[in-house]
Amino acid sequence: MAGVSAFAVAAGFAVTAGAGMASAAPGSVNWYDGGSTFTRTISNVTPAEDEIISVSTTFGRVPNAETGNETIQEMTDVHPACLTFMDLKVDGVPTALTNSDPTSARVVGSWLVTTGSPGHTMEYSYKVGANCDRNVALNTYMHYSGSLGAGNYPDKGPSISVTKNVSTTVLGAVSAGVKVGQSVPLSATVTGGADGNIVEFFDGTTNIGQGPLAAGAATLAWTPTTTGDHSLTAKFLGTAKANESVSAAQNVPVSLADVVTTTSVTGPATAVEGTDVVLGVQVSPLPSGGTVQFKDGAADLGAPVTLDAEGKASITRQFATTGAHNITAVYAGAGEFLTSTSGAHTINITAPDVVTSTVLTVPATATKGAAVNLVATVSPTPAGGTVQFMDGITPIGAPVTLDAEGKATLSHAFPTTGDHHITAVYSGAPGHLGSTAQVRTATVTDAGTGGNPGNASGSLGNLFGS
Repeated sequence: MAGVSAFAVAAGFAVTAGAGMASAAPGSVNWYDGGSTFTRTISNVTPAEDEIISVSTTFGRVPNAETGNETIQEMTDVHPACLTFMDLKVDGVPTALTNSDPTSARVVGSWLVTTGSPGHTMEYSYKVGANCDRNVALNTYMHYSGSLGAGNYPDKGPSISVTKNVSTTVLGAVSAGVKVGQSVPLSATVTGGADGNIVEFFDGTTNIGQGPLAAGAATLAWTPTTTGDHSLTAKFLGTAKANESVSAAQNVPVSLADVVTTTSVTGPATAVEGTDVVLGVQVSPLPSGGTVQFKDGAADLGAPVTLDAEGKASITRQFATTGAHNITAVYAGAGEFLTSTSGAHTINITAPDVVTSTVLTVPATATKGAAVNLVATVSPTPAGGTVQFMDGITPIGAPVTLDAEGKATLSHAFPTTGDHHITAVYSGAPGHLGSTAQVRTATVTDAGTGGNPGNASGSLGNLFGS
């Protein structure tokens, strides 16, 4: 049997199919073999992945064919393995396949084709698979058998050429507060790609890294090295099966890296209740401003204080209660300088010292060489301390410890006659100030004179004179 073939490609039209909008380009071939005519049409010879296409073959007989009518008994449609059979219609009526394999679909039946009639059309539908090669000719054809013989037409086609996937790339929103030297997660979502395909990330025109697609997304950890605005994009590189695409640019401001600070408090170890206490603070490294809140335990000590140009601040406070006060300072942070809290500085606050008075009791007169008691009484009664008795500027013995009643008693024999100006100096004790008694005069005479030392001398003079 000798055959002559011809083909015609119909005008394209737009359809929606598969991965996106595509321009459908139906393709048809016509040929005859003996008294039979064949028209084979593919709904779109440039389909996209996931698109459903139809491949139809119409059997006819030329008018007045010498061999007369023919009954079609079997027809096999041959297709690329990347197409998946979906359904079959014969003259528009759904019909079950007889059998199929990855590259062919076969139907058996009985269809009479009379001369000069429209004939019968067998329409196979296929889904375009992701494994189809792109932009290369993939052949289709058919063979059949009938009452007048069989025909096999492997070179008739039409062929199809699956187009590359249309891809889109979207760069995910980058979180705010990006800092120099700190890792920032970047992500890009791609449609039209496949797991393992590569996405590159750019800062302006600089490639900052890449990542493979997994479940339609690629990620990258980006660590900026400079401050300022950075224009980030993601680019899907494209593959043998998908076209490349680039995301819209996203402007990401980058500021200086965070700086860890330390805060330390200074102040006295002890202080007296109700007196001024100066508390200081130092923040390091030197920050670009900020305030410090001093605290006594959990309580704020006044309002926040602004740091000076050296990162220092101070306050003056009085403490109204005695005991240990744990002072801390909380730096609020500024710009890239992070907040920090000092360790506790403990100040022990004591009650003010009590003012004391010392009263001295001495005999108005005394006899030289005869012991008398010198008594000092300190009020209010302190818990401890000593009294130093003085004769003018000369200490009288050693300091005497106060008894439980706040008294110190010293037995003393004056070694010389005359007026002795006696005082007592209290040393003070914890919580009690020292004090000095008012001077008391003791007139000391010789034993047996019964008068003043002057008269005694005169009597002796008179005696020797006589």
